[in-house]
Amino acid sequence: MFCREQVARYIDAQDGIEGLGYRLVVVGNGTPEQLQDFERRFPQVKSIFTDPDRASYRALDLRHGVGSLMSLGMIANGMRAVRAGHTQGTTAGDPLQQGGVAVFDSSGNQQFIHRDGTAGDSLPADELLGVLRRLSHAAS
Repeated sequence: MFCREQVARYIDAQDGIEGLGYRLVVVGNGTPEQLQDFERRFPQVKSIFTDPDRASYRALDLRHGVGSLMSLGMIANGMRAVRAGHTQGTTAGDPLQQGGVAVFDSSGNQQFIHRDGTAGDSLPADELLGVLRRLSHAAS
């Protein structure tokens, strides 16, 4: 539910992301078959990958474990997601793996990271766009 909500938010901001010179890349951790289902659901995403071993998640030090699910924030996030039409479907990938947003420059240097603290704690699209604007301005 939360990963679908996050991707839907960023798809809505994709033109703004690209307009600032960045590219939206989605990385999940389900199987290749589950990735195909996700690609069918979100054909607007131009770059989508899966990392079933979660190596990229570990490299970015994204939260993992039961502790990352035990919060009142997750309940509020769930209510927000359901109100927006994102309901729980079949779980794909590791349900204990939390996500995040990382921004890299063209040389592969990490410029920004947001690590979700609990399920559904993704960075709002308008905040991501604000980060990208500041990074673009600082680079020019």
